[in-house]
Amino acid sequence: MNTSTKPRHRLRRWLVGLCIAAVLLGVYAVALRWFTLQIGDGVEGSLQTAPAVEDTRHRAGD
Repeated sequence: MNTSTKPRHRLRRWLVGLCIAAVLLGVYAVALRWFTLQIGDGVEGSLQTAPAVEDTRHRAGD
């Protein structure tokens, strides 16, 4: 093998590896975002609001 072609093959391997890593990182980010939205929707759906209570005590003198 010619020594001048080794760096090109090595560079190509690094570029392919970096592209694969970037794609996997993107897929991970999308999956994480989807999962957190699902959890957030579930939490929001389970929250119950407190019943409205009128304050009948007048505190004008306080």
